[in-house]
Amino acid sequence: MCKAGLGVSKVRSIVEVIHSSQVESRSLLAEVNHPKIGKVKSINSPLRFLETESKLRGLSPELGENNREILSKILHYTDEQIENLYHEKILFSGSQNQ
Repeated sequence: MCKAGLGVSKVRSIVEVIHSSQVESRSLLAEVNHPKIGKVKSINSPLRFLETESKLRGLSPELGENNREILSKILHYTDEQIENLYHEKILFSGSQNQ
């Protein structure tokens, strides 16, 4: 394939990738604090810009974490409608404080 002018490379395993010098030099793994389990490594953005710092802002939301915000601010549900969805067990909140 190389002789034919095609770009080729070894397919690496996940373990090989996360321990590679490329991942380390590009800061593709970032440590963040998880509220329940402490420090965890997460994938950082591979994109780099000249005048903008590329850094991990946080973890993905937990299951149901943004339900209320999405339903009220984007879909214009009332508090009563949202409460009814929780009461009917249509919605779930990981914290169960909704």
